[in-house]
Amino acid sequence: MPEGRVVYWRDDEEPRLDRVLECIWDMLEAEVARRNHGFHTPILATLGPGGAPDARTVVLRQAQRGRRMLRLHSDARSDKIAHMRHEPRIALNFYDPSEQTQVRIAAVSRLHERDSFADEAWAALSPMSRRCYLAQAKPGSETDCPDSGLPPDFRERRPSEAESHGGRANFVAVECEVTSIDWLYLTSSGNRRAKFAWTSDGRPLMNWLMP
Repeated sequence: MPEGRVVYWRDDEEPRLDRVLECIWDMLEAEVARRNHGFHTPILATLGPGGAPDARTVVLRQAQRGRRMLRLHSDARSDKIAHMRHEPRIALNFYDPSEQTQVRIAAVSRLHERDSFADEAWAALSPMSRRCYLAQAKPGSETDCPDSGLPPDFRERRPSEAESHGGRANFVAVECEVTSIDWLYLTSSGNRRAKFAWTSDGRPLMNWLMP
C-alpha cells in the first residue's frame, strides 16, 4: 500500500464490504515495516489464570491475507506464552489516529519454538533484535532495582551474529489465524462499522454494523 491515507471509497462510490476488507489487509501488510504507524504495535489480549484478561502492546511482524495469518514474536518464558498454551484464543486491537481506523481481530494462536516456521522468523532478525532473548531471567521477574536482565557483556553493545544465537532457546514465533475482524472508521459525516468472519471451510461472511 502506498504512503498516504487509506481510501475505503470515494464520494461518488457506493461503499463495498469487499473493498473495506482489502483495505484492512493492505494496512496490516504494509504497516509491518512502518514503525510510526499505529497498526505496527497492536494491543494483544490473552486470558490469564482464572480467566482474568491480560493485555499488552506487541509488534506485528508479518501479515498474510491469503492465509489470514498474523505473526508475533515473544520470549518463551513470558506470561502471555503461558496464557496461550492454556487458551490459544486471543484478541488483537489495532488503532491508528491518522487513519481514524480501529480494527479488532479475534484469532487462534499457534506457538512455534523448534520448527522451520520459528527458524525462518529467527533468521530474519538482526543480532540487535535478538539481544532481548539473551535476558537471564524470565520477563516479569522481580528485581531489587531497574534491570534489563541482559548479561553484563551485552548491556552496552550489540551481540555478534554467533553470540546472538544464545537467545534462540527463548524465542517463540506466534502464528495467529484470524477468525474475525471488527472494523470501525471514524468520520465527521458519521462513523462506519463492519464485521468480517469466516466459516470452517474458509467462506467469508461480511456485514455492516451500527457503530
